[in-house]
Amino acid sequence: MAKQSKKNNKEIIKRKKYALIIGIIFILIALLINKSTVIRLLLSLLSIGCISTSICYKEKELKHFIPLIVMLLLFSSMILDTIVSYTLKRFPIYSYNIITNKNTKVYNAIGIRVWQCDKNSDKLIVTPFYSKGFTCDPEDMEAIDSNAFLEAIQNDYNEYKNNYIKIRGKISKISGSNIVEMQPYEESELTIDGHVSFFENITLRIILNEDKGLEKYDIYDDITIVGVVKNLETSNNQTVIYMYEGKVVSNIDLNDYEITVITDKQCQNIPIFLYEDEENRIYTYCVNDVMITYDRDNIYDLQSAFASNKINIDTIVNSMKLDKKEKNQELYTSKNYNIIKCDNNYIIGYNKLSLKNNVCSLIEETN
Repeated sequence: MAKQSKKNNKEIIKRKKYALIIGIIFILIALLINKSTVIRLLLSLLSIGCISTSICYKEKELKHFIPLIVMLLLFSSMILDTIVSYTLKRFPIYSYNIITNKNTKVYNAIGIRVWQCDKNSDKLIVTPFYSKGFTCDPEDMEAIDSNAFLEAIQNDYNEYKNNYIKIRGKISKISGSNIVEMQPYEESELTIDGHVSFFENITLRIILNEDKGLEKYDIYDDITIVGVVKNLETSNNQTVIYMYEGKVVSNIDLNDYEITVITDKQCQNIPIFLYEDEENRIYTYCVNDVMITYDRDNIYDLQSAFASNKINIDTIVNSMKLDKKEKNQELYTSKNYNIIKCDNNYIIGYNKLSLKNNVCSLIEETN
């Protein structure tokens, strides 16, 4: 009997050992396969089954702990999967939510996000899960026009839900430092300042990932943002689509601009007040309009550009040539316009404006 019992014990140990080895082989194979496939998950679960069998086989005192052991092994398998995926930049076995678009897949695993920026490539970017925002190069995404998007999403919301998209449109509202809204719009013939008529029945509300990116922008400005489409809410015939993890990917080069002055042919020889900041007062002289152009989509009257902090008078003057200086008067010249500075007063005029026009004394009389 003793020999038979000893033989049985050896057989049990042998089976336990085989089950453990098979379980380890299964999990290793699952980790080595660098593809997002259900086979890896099945191999991982089989591994947990084999290792659980190795631990609990013929162990009566562990009978009531089998569910706990299985749960611990499952948790350990997930942690191991996260470590391997993060360290070796591999597809995770356990990804509980997959966000996709036409070119990109995002695997949300335990504690990490794995980005496959090109579905035709196995190159991956792995980031901590708390690191929000689009990680791939937004240049590789095709921008969607906001008008087309807001028209289509009412009928095809499920097509866009949980997708990262790059959207380009005009700002209808800015709230704080990280919320921007877009609405469908109809362009008017007047393009200065980008003014358009917005339709308020549908709104795309974008929550930026960081409290920055909107400093250079104002209402009616063109902007391009990457983010993930989430929920849609409708109330009182008003539809709001929410986009999270927004990141501004457009850029207004505020250092590259052109100022255009439209001459007033019926000049009254009186400086006209234009704008005032904390330190300076700015006037125009014998001109109807002063416009600043950054590109074909961003044209503003100079007063609006001052008000939105896109530019200030010091920046403009510093880019010009100091032509003459007499007492408290300075004449700055350029090809299209001239500026005269008198103390903290600046007068913008056509390119023939000179100190002989005595605009400084005219301002003193006006004040």
